[in-house]
Amino acid sequence: MSEPSTRPLGAAHRFQTLYVRVLLRLLPHLVNLFRHVSPSIRAEIGYVTSGCTFMLAVNGTNLAAFCERTARGTFRRVPPDIVAYDVEPGAG
Repeated sequence: MSEPSTRPLGAAHRFQTLYVRVLLRLLPHLVNLFRHVSPSIRAEIGYVTSGCTFMLAVNGTNLAAFCERTARGTFRRVPPDIVAYDVEPGAG
């Protein structure tokens, strides 16, 4: 079997990647903003306790964002280099 050829990424793909990166960077701010407006957002984040961290990964890319709920009830972005990868999901 031959190796799949690698094509240079087009401008549309680079723009989509930039768009996803910006949205992932804004994720904690968007959650904090829309929880005041949307009952469905409030229901989704209602069970997340203080100190809980979650990851949102975008399929088809290697992009992901980590967010943590603070003691004040807001969400903040967590840099990927301080996230522990040696624990079982849901272990606390």
